[in-house]
Order: sequence, then C-alpha cells, then structure tokens
Amino acid sequence: IEEQTRKTLSNLRTIIQKSGYTMENVVRCTVLMSDISFYATINQIYMEFFPADPPARMAFAVKDLPLGALIEIDAIAVK
Repeated sequence: IEEQTRKTLSNLRTIIQKSGYTMENVVRCTVLMSDISFYATINQIYMEFFPADPPARMAFAVKDLPLGALIEIDAIAVK
C-alpha cells in the first residue's frame, strides 16, 4: 500500500501541476482503498503530500478497484 499510495499521490501532484495548480490548491480528496486497515498508512503518506492545511477528505473502503489497485484518489483543486 505504501508504494501505491506514494505513486498515486505523485501522479496526482503531476496532473495538478500540469494544469497550473499546486497541491495547496486542492480543496477536497476522495480516497478509495481496498482495505480499511490501510487507512493509517495512507494517512501518514497523505500528510507528506499535504503537510499544512490538508484538504477536506472522504475515505472509503471498497470491495474492488480497477486492475487490482489497492488505492484510488480523486481530487478537486481551485484557484
């Protein structure tokens, strides 16, 4: 889960930056995980990417994610 979480957040940061935004512009994230026991690990890594004033977040454990992924994150950024 650590590797997939870091990769997911890194990809998210790349997309946000290519759109002319920064991680500080993110106001909400939705985190889908395949197992709720991953939450503490995901949260620790999440805070590395959002160290100050993290965005609002919804987190859910789901039965399955595409391609066997362990995590998926959706974000909304505004200026």
